[in-house]
Amino acid sequence: MKNAVIALLSLALCFFVLQSLGAFRFGSGLDRNYRDHFVERRIRGVERAPCWLLTIGDLREEPISRGVLEGVRCAVDLLNASGGVLGRPLRLKIAPTGTDMESHRRLVQSFCDLPEAAVYFGPTHTSSVPAVRALSRFQGLPCIAPMTPVDPLLAPLSPDNYVSLYPPLPLWAEALTRALTARGPDKVLLVSPDEGSYGRLFADACEQSLRRSLPQAEIFRFNYAAPLDDEELRYFVQLYDENRGLDAIVFAGDADDFLACARTQRALNLRLPVYGSDLLDLPGGKEFRQDLPFPLFVPHCELTPPSPEFVAACTALTGSAPTVWNMLGAQAVLLTAEALNDDGGYHPDRLAARMRALVDELWRAHPPSIRLLSFGADAE
Repeated sequence: MKNAVIALLSLALCFFVLQSLGAFRFGSGLDRNYRDHFVERRIRGVERAPCWLLTIGDLREEPISRGVLEGVRCAVDLLNASGGVLGRPLRLKIAPTGTDMESHRRLVQSFCDLPEAAVYFGPTHTSSVPAVRALSRFQGLPCIAPMTPVDPLLAPLSPDNYVSLYPPLPLWAEALTRALTARGPDKVLLVSPDEGSYGRLFADACEQSLRRSLPQAEIFRFNYAAPLDDEELRYFVQLYDENRGLDAIVFAGDADDFLACARTQRALNLRLPVYGSDLLDLPGGKEFRQDLPFPLFVPHCELTPPSPEFVAACTALTGSAPTVWNMLGAQAVLLTAEALNDDGGYHPDRLAARMRALVDELWRAHPPSIRLLSFGADAE
């Protein structure tokens, strides 16, 4: 009996020792061992490199991506001029990429294949987040995202190397809801792109905010697969307007799909106010926002510049004051440098965790200011 008790106690002791060493973590041993291999390989590669290698894709035909890249360049130059990070300069590796999922996946894989790569700044599209997040995590490359928000419906990962710098979506939705509530609408049609897009995340945030702020109103929702079909939209708008009546439209699609929304209103001789997403607040958007027969309201975000030196450098590079995308790109670099300094070295998981905390601190100290711009007939 005594020997049996000693054996049981020995087994219990072995269990707790193995548990403390991580032997019973969730996930297969194969997955865990391979990720640990990639992480250790990256730590060695980054520590041996003469500089901090930062990676980013070049999608110059898109103004958002171009703006982020300009901000990243300026911040890297400023940090190198002040001595780099932990005594080492920063080097930026830029590779061209396309807009489709496969070209983006190949880009990220090419960066993951570089053991000396410390960080990847991306992805450029919300639809790429699930694949890029999983790929970069498995291979231990922190994914710092100036352009894409967090999808709350994505399955949690532990550890999670994806960190978003995008201003929290509830702030955008609350600004839109405040403006819409002032009109006292009873019936609102929410037009949203399908799954996997930024517009869908924006629409979800708006729907939650509208239902909280306008509990008495009826909120209808029409989800579409891009590109938006004129006839399909016209059918639903006419159906809701004739049978229930509509007071306003919340439109979460991009500029191309917005043109279908404008054509629908013209075809049905409607003048319903439209509240769009920030996808309609882009450089060069005047041609589709002017001469509208209905009011259009678009949220515009303003951020606090990182420093006067950055403002001067960015203005010299672009010829104009920094945009929100310039500043998000710069903050991705500056916060990465701060996280590395705080840690005193490099570890992918610690870097991502510290970055997440620094982003939260940034938005608490300097919350984004979001207001609505107005265009079209009778806009107020």
